[in-house]
Amino acid sequence: PALKIWKLDRESMCAWFDDERRIRVPLRPFCGVVGVARAQAGKFSTIPPYNTGGNIDTRHVTAGSTLFLPVEVKGALFSCGVR
Repeated sequence: PALKIWKLDRESMCAWFDDERRIRVPLRPFCGVVGVARAQAGKFSTIPPYNTGGNIDTRHVTAGSTLFLPVEVKGALFSCGVR
């Protein structure tokens, strides 16, 4: 087993993988889980995603993108984050 600690640089939006060899990886953050409440009562897994959202993990939903989800309950109860 091994542990690799990445240095995240918000200014350059890169993660430094290896300082000595100057290896860096561009950061393109996105929310992995996005959704609104379903009309059905109960608890629901985020996997698989539903028409109301869930674990969508798509790198194309970033700052400036528009994601349309059907609102099934009053107030929508929007939630987002990482899983």
